[in-house]
Amino acid sequence: MPRPTPRFGQRLLAASPLVAALALGSCIYLPAHIDEIPAGGGWMTLPLRGWIAEGEIKAEGIGACLAPDCAPRVGIAVFRATDAAARELATTLEDPQRLVRYLQERDAADTAPHRKAIRTVATARPFHEGRLSGFSITLMRADGSRPAHAVALGLPNGDTLRVALVIGESEDGVRLAAREVAARLR
Repeated sequence: MPRPTPRFGQRLLAASPLVAALALGSCIYLPAHIDEIPAGGGWMTLPLRGWIAEGEIKAEGIGACLAPDCAPRVGIAVFRATDAAARELATTLEDPQRLVRYLQERDAADTAPHRKAIRTVATARPFHEGRLSGFSITLMRADGSRPAHAVALGLPNGDTLRVALVIGESEDGVRLAAREVAARLR
């Protein structure tokens, strides 16, 4: 299992004042705990209030465990989608190659000189855990460097779809965390 680079920790440390400023800027709003995101240890939960929403999609919780003693080092987000957005997300969860094609098309259409030299390769495959279904995806540079792994799982309930997204540097770690989240997603 690859170890995170020291620069990742340095970047995280450098970003900590920004995280603190966001927390203070949101009127010291304390995040509500949701069962799907672990608490304690190195886990931090973002204060969401109502500022992360996109039409029919609302973030219920976003958290991460990025400290050196976190195993695995992952971020977890839980969203609730309704109506048309829920149907669109369900289609993507059922056909992850649709997302891969979209990412490839965006990458090919990018004409910015500083990004044109760096091409991204995306691979996805179905991922199922208990009553939840979705996909796992890996994004990396064309030379195989800087991989990022994610699992997206959905739980439909009528016209609502709850989606859990787990992202991290280790494919095994992301899969493990996704299984833990799936066990708690209701």
